[in-house]
This record gives sequence, structure tokens and C-alpha cells, in this order.
Amino acid sequence: MIGGRVFVRGGNGESAPAVVVDLEASRPENYSWDELAPVLRYATAEELEVARNKARRRAEKELRDEQAWLNMARRAAGLPTPGRARKALPEGYRNLPPVDGEATPEKAHRNGNRWWRALKAAERHGRPAEEVEAYAAIARSWYKKRDAG
Repeated sequence: MIGGRVFVRGGNGESAPAVVVDLEASRPENYSWDELAPVLRYATAEELEVARNKARRRAEKELRDEQAWLNMARRAAGLPTPGRARKALPEGYRNLPPVDGEATPEKAHRNGNRWWRALKAAERHGRPAEEVEAYAAIARSWYKKRDAG
């Protein structure tokens, strides 16, 4: 069945998870038969449930981390932040630059980009308009310094 979760022989010879994309595959152009792996077995319902739970926990952690980073951004932007903010950055996130200051055009560009990233994340999560606007103003301020060169 197309979309079915299966196990195939991986590049190291070990069993590896895969998804069925065709049932009567002929060798596609630019592929060798070695690149098309025969199905060793279908994934069990228990394996699928474990994988779904793992993916759900990962997604929940990513959401918590991004919300924590946005709360850190709120605080850095001088906006009120409910509760306690994390002291340590979530894994994979970088410190936000200051809201203002002097910088080379290259540094000002990077600073603006980081604040723009906060703006886009705030929009994506439906954060308050004052937060989105604050990040936009900070980013634009850095871009203005970049452009002034």
C-alpha cells in the first residue's frame, strides 16, 4: 500500500524505516537497482504508535522551546513577560542581539535578521500585535543602520 511504513535494508546493511511510494516500481531514470530497496517487513502497529508518540513529544518540545525563546525576545524588547523566563537558550536558538546600538553594516544585517526571525515566529504563533510590531521596529532599525552603511 502506498504510504505504508515499512523496513528495508539500509546502506549499512541494517534494517531502516521507509515509506512505500510505488507498488509496481520499474527502475526510474538515473537510479540503479541498488538504490531501490525491497521491503523486508511492514511496520507493526506498536512501532507506528511509538514513532507517533516520539514525533508528538518532539513537536511539543519544539513548541515549548520556541515559545520560551519568544518570551526571552519579549523581555529583551522591553515588553512585559508573564511568569519566569528561561535563563538558558533552548537548544538550536541563538541569543538575540540588543535592541539598539552601533554595529558594522554586516553585523547590523545579522542583528536585523535575528529580530526578523522573532517577528516571523511571533506571527506564526499568533502572538499579540504589540509584540509583532516591536520586533518589526527593532529589525527595521537594524536594517536602517545597515543601509546607512
